[in-house]
Amino acid sequence: MIPVAIFEDNKDDGYFIDRALKGKIKEKYEIFPDPDLFLRSITMDTGVCIIDYKIEGDGRTGIDLMLEVFKINRLCKVIMMSVEVKSEDFMRSTQYGAFRILDKMSKYFEVDLVNYIRAAFGRLAIEKEIIGD
Repeated sequence: MIPVAIFEDNKDDGYFIDRALKGKIKEKYEIFPDPDLFLRSITMDTGVCIIDYKIEGDGRTGIDLMLEVFKINRLCKVIMMSVEVKSEDFMRSTQYGAFRILDKMSKYFEVDLVNYIRAAFGRLAIEKEIIGD
């Protein structure tokens, strides 16, 4: 069971994300450099997915991965991240159900990442309480 699944195909960014999260969130997380391996890791127990919008060498985008995640676990909170948060990408991500959009170039990236994960688990707990799961 992986409560937080992260897709990041850039090794350097993956290292940066790992450094940002280590010791700052209580949930177990894993970073996947391969989109298909990432998708195979998703279960009904996955509460938060963090997905890079751009996928190198693949015809898919992060939105495509997000939609696949929702087919597996509709309640999962997806945080999309990108180096360049364009307004059209932001709109599409939120229209398709992204919980938050994260700018990887923000000087507050690490703080926002941790806060968004915590907020996502808080929101998920409330939804499960209301739904009765």
